[in-house]
Amino acid sequence: MKNILLIIGLLLLTVGVKADTLGDIQRIRKDMMRAIASESVNDSLFKVMHKTEIKNPVLLAYRGITEALCAKHSWNPYIKVKYLFVSQSTFEKAIALDPDNMEIRFLRFSIEHNCPKLPMFRTNIETDKLVIVQQIANKSYNKADIVFVKGIMNYLLLSKRCTQSEALVLKRNLS
Repeated sequence: MKNILLIIGLLLLTVGVKADTLGDIQRIRKDMMRAIASESVNDSLFKVMHKTEIKNPVLLAYRGITEALCAKHSWNPYIKVKYLFVSQSTFEKAIALDPDNMEIRFLRFSIEHNCPKLPMFRTNIETDKLVIVQQIANKSYNKADIVFVKGIMNYLLLSKRCTQSEALVLKRNLS
C-alpha cells in the first residue's frame, strides 16, 4: 500500500495545469504528496482546504483526498468511516461539476483502490476506470498533460483492475 501511495504522490507532482485557472495547485499537489505520509501535514492541508468554499472541481477533489487521508491517519474506526463517507461526498460534488475530468476520476479511483475492502467504499472503481480508459482510447485528456496521462496508465496497469482489452488499450497508448 505504501508503494501505491508513493506512486500517487509522484503522479501528483507531474501534472501540468495552468496556474491561473487553478490557483496554487502545484503547491497543493506537493503538499498532498507529503500528506500521504504525514498526519500533521495532512491536518494543515485539511484546515487550509476547508477554510473557504471551493468551486473549482479539481481543488474540490483534492479536498476529498485530505478527507480520505484523515481516515488513513486515524486509529479510531468510527472516525475512519466518517471521513471516508465525507470524502465520497466531496468527490461526488467534484465529479458532478466536471464528470469527464481525468484527474478527478483518477484521484477518486486511487482512493477507492486503496480503501479497506468494504463494498461501500469501493463503489466507483469500475466507473472511474472505464471513464479513464475511454478517454485514453479517444485521446481526450482534457487539461491533463501527457506525462500525467502516462502515469495514470501505468497506475491502472499496476492496480491489476483492468481487463485484457483495457490493458491492451493502455499499453498501446503508452508506446
